[in-house]
Amino acid sequence: MRNPPWSESEIDFIVKDYFDMLLKEVRGEKFVKARHWEALIPVLNGRKRSSIEMKHMNISSVLDENSLKYINGYKPYSNKQKLLISAVLKHVKDNDLQDLLQVSTEKLRDYPIGVYSWEVLNANVAIKNIDKSCIEHDGTGVPQEILFFFDAEDLSETKNIKLIFRGESIAAQLKITNSRLRMFWPKRFSRSLEKHLPDDRKPDEYGLGMRLSKLNGNATEFDVQLIEEIRVIDDAQDSDDHPHQGSTEGRKRSYYGTRYERDPKNRKRALEIHGYVCKACGFDFGNVYGERGLGYIEVHHTKPLGEESSEIYVDPQKDLIPLCANCHRIVHRFRDQVLSLDELKKLIQ
Repeated sequence: MRNPPWSESEIDFIVKDYFDMLLKEVRGEKFVKARHWEALIPVLNGRKRSSIEMKHMNISSVLDENSLKYINGYKPYSNKQKLLISAVLKHVKDNDLQDLLQVSTEKLRDYPIGVYSWEVLNANVAIKNIDKSCIEHDGTGVPQEILFFFDAEDLSETKNIKLIFRGESIAAQLKITNSRLRMFWPKRFSRSLEKHLPDDRKPDEYGLGMRLSKLNGNATEFDVQLIEEIRVIDDAQDSDDHPHQGSTEGRKRSYYGTRYERDPKNRKRALEIHGYVCKACGFDFGNVYGERGLGYIEVHHTKPLGEESSEIYVDPQKDLIPLCANCHRIVHRFRDQVLSLDELKKLIQ
């Protein structure tokens, strides 16, 4: 038997509850979604959890269509009542939430943005694929489409920036030359890049990515990490980690029991997005071990592949995170109790 349409009073209850969670999320306060839907069931005529969560997703859709923030985890689902639409927008207006929930222009951009040898992954991270010309000219061009990343859309003169590489602060410049924006760095940095540029790459391949990550969201100082494709592939093949746009992983094969094929593309994308610093304790192999540790970190599947009986979709943004060896082993020490990142951080604190 199908559930009856949602009544006006039910809509009011769930809208108020949704915004209670949303405002907590915006303010950085913790809350448990399960506690909310459990409390709603008695006042919503015994509606099922699935029905309540679907309505939460409908509310997210209303907010998303109006360029307003919505609860992380309640992905917008557009099949919604007109009554719900009006109730959500009325709540925003009556409680003067428009400015608080307004999504910035930055978030409206459709990431990743790939232009020539550049790829901007999000508001704070960009990848520049390095080739010989970067080394020969001690710099690179910056396409018009990604000037926003460097806050250089209205740049008319030189802008000084810092590149933080292996603990050293390297002075660089953004400069307009021949109506184009270019980034220039010192010769010694080019020599560092050249050491890691593969000689045997194919003509249509770069093989070396320079990851630029804004420090404190500021477009004047960037942490720089090098992503060597051959090392990413080798580490994926040699790793016993438990463990772009994602792909499937987990095809079983026989190898002294059950092992899983892992897609190096997912690993590479995860490192491009998250970098090489442990997400739990902040350990950096390159800073501690120098050249031998540069560009190394283990990659943790937040949902262990061993729990799946068939292929799964792996999203490098959400499902993969870099962890140092110590943290990774503690996460998986007890097979029946794999720790979440938050649980691991609490142990460290």
